[in-house]
Amino acid sequence: MKTTLTILISVILLNFSCKESKDNRLFKTTYFNLEGEVYKTVIDTITLIDTLDITFYSKHFYKPYYYPKKFIDKRYKDETLVVWLDSTKEKKFYSNWTITYKYDSLSRVIEYGYSGCFICSQLAYKYIISYDNKNRPIRMTDRPTLIKTDNESKSKTFSREFVFLYDDKENIIQIQEYVFGKLTEQIEKI
Repeated sequence: MKTTLTILISVILLNFSCKESKDNRLFKTTYFNLEGEVYKTVIDTITLIDTLDITFYSKHFYKPYYYPKKFIDKRYKDETLVVWLDSTKEKKFYSNWTITYKYDSLSRVIEYGYSGCFICSQLAYKYIISYDNKNRPIRMTDRPTLIKTDNESKSKTFSREFVFLYDDKENIIQIQEYVFGKLTEQIEKI
């Protein structure tokens, strides 16, 4: 009886452990120095529940941190949509900020921007988004933007770019991050 119970428990535990390992995926993050040489590599094991999309990488690796939640919206075509944080307040960038979506003729977001928040010390950004022939985002480039205040204008000089590589099942299997044109980080499913 004791042997049968031990075997039964072992089989149940083995079943659970096999099932978990089947859902676990390995991801390698490689960091590069300014000369383009690898200076650090980290391997992470993540249990997959979701598909490997931009939301997955943002949630687990914070790359990219800012992106439109919906890349294609059939309600908008060749339009620019500006959403103020609080539409009832005065429209001033230092106290009330915006998210801007610019759509192309295929209803894809081709520019995604944030006006910035001086109170909460968040810099403005504007990503230019490129797509492949399957309408999947393949590149997000943060362009230097003009930050406007009541009295002056300052140029934002930070430049960041994300490049996405897909497999044949529409999963993102690699993200590369470039800062000022140099590869600084690469995250890939292994």
